[in-house]
Amino acid sequence: MSVGRRMSPWVGHSDRELPGGLWAALGLAEGWDWVGDALCAQTDPEVFYPDKGESNAAAKRVCMVCPARVACLEAALARNEPFGVWGGMSEVERRQLRPVNSPARGVA
Repeated sequence: MSVGRRMSPWVGHSDRELPGGLWAALGLAEGWDWVGDALCAQTDPEVFYPDKGESNAAAKRVCMVCPARVACLEAALARNEPFGVWGGMSEVERRQLRPVNSPARGVA
């Protein structure tokens, strides 16, 4: 994994297996009930955080059959997630969904 890339906090764990209070400490407790159904928890996290210039097609294939895809994408958009593939979309694709004058899009 490259320096600066974020690991998914739930990889290898369902929301019920994580240590008590971890979700709340990460600010992920409310609205993250979809995580237990996410297929990324069963997939190598490297797939969702490809290095610059590498393909994200493998991540998108996982996302397209994931029952949590829509909720995952909504969560990424709600917090302007700047890294990785979430809900089947790359950071560039998610940025393009934001309003043109949005500070999160990088336009002031």
